[in-house]
Amino acid sequence: MAAGGSAGFCQIVVTTPMELLKIQLQDAGRVAASLRAAGRAAEAPKVSALGITKELLRTKGILGLYKGTGKEKRNMCSILSKNLFHYSYTH
Repeated sequence: MAAGGSAGFCQIVVTTPMELLKIQLQDAGRVAASLRAAGRAAEAPKVSALGITKELLRTKGILGLYKGTGKEKRNMCSILSKNLFHYSYTH
């Protein structure tokens, strides 16, 4: 069960920041596109993954990448630990 819990924790440590940055990048792209469509292209921010990452780290720090993951950590760790436990005894 410890292996499953560790696997769930590692999954969250790696995938959560990438998912958060993906969502931020999509939102920034939508804002830029709507400004261009409204004829205000000069106001549209330059959208890049590196720029969004730097801004997020500058404003919220490294812990900002993991904000709101408490329940997800608990759920994924328990689900994966149960899955690996049952798999090891049925195979």
